[in-house]
Amino acid sequence: MGRKLIDLSRLEFGRLTVIKRVANTGYGKSHPNGVPTWECRCDCGNVVNVMGGHLRRGDTKSCGCLQREIVLDRIGKDNPNWKGGKHINSAGYILILKPDHPFADKNSNVLEHRLVMENMIGRYLRPEEVVHHANNIRDDNSEDNLVRFSGVGAHTIYHQRLEKIAEHT
Repeated sequence: MGRKLIDLSRLEFGRLTVIKRVANTGYGKSHPNGVPTWECRCDCGNVVNVMGGHLRRGDTKSCGCLQREIVLDRIGKDNPNWKGGKHINSAGYILILKPDHPFADKNSNVLEHRLVMENMIGRYLRPEEVVHHANNIRDDNSEDNLVRFSGVGAHTIYHQRLEKIAEHT
C-alpha cells in the first residue's frame, strides 16, 4: 500500500503558492506510478508544475525568478570572483564585460580587439566585420596589430594570399 498523499493546496513554499494537484510526473523505476506534482503560482505571476517532494524539502522556492535575481545581484563587482570584467576565452581572445554594448554576447561580453577597433574608427563594428591580429597573437590588442576586414570573405582572401607568399619564399 502506498503512502498517503498530503494535500499541499493553498500552502506556500518560498515564493510559490500551491494551486492544485496535477498528474503524476514519471520518475523512473523507483517511482513506477510517478511522483505527485503540483501546479503553483509564483509571486512574480508565473505558473509552474513542481514535484511535491521538491516543495516540502525546499528544493524549489520559485519559478526560477529567485535564482535569476540572485545571479543578477552577483554580477560584476558584486561577485566574489570579480577580476575587473576581463577574462580570456578558450580560443585565447580577451573578453571584456560590456552589458550596454549593442553586440555583447549572451554573457554581456565583447571581444577586446573589437572594442579597440571600434575606438580606432569611432563607431561600432558591424557584426559581419572581422578584426584580424596581424602578428597572430590573439591577446595582443594593440592598435598597430589590428586590421579590419569588411567580412569573412575578405579576411579569407587575405589569408590565402599570405599562404601563397609563404609558398614562394
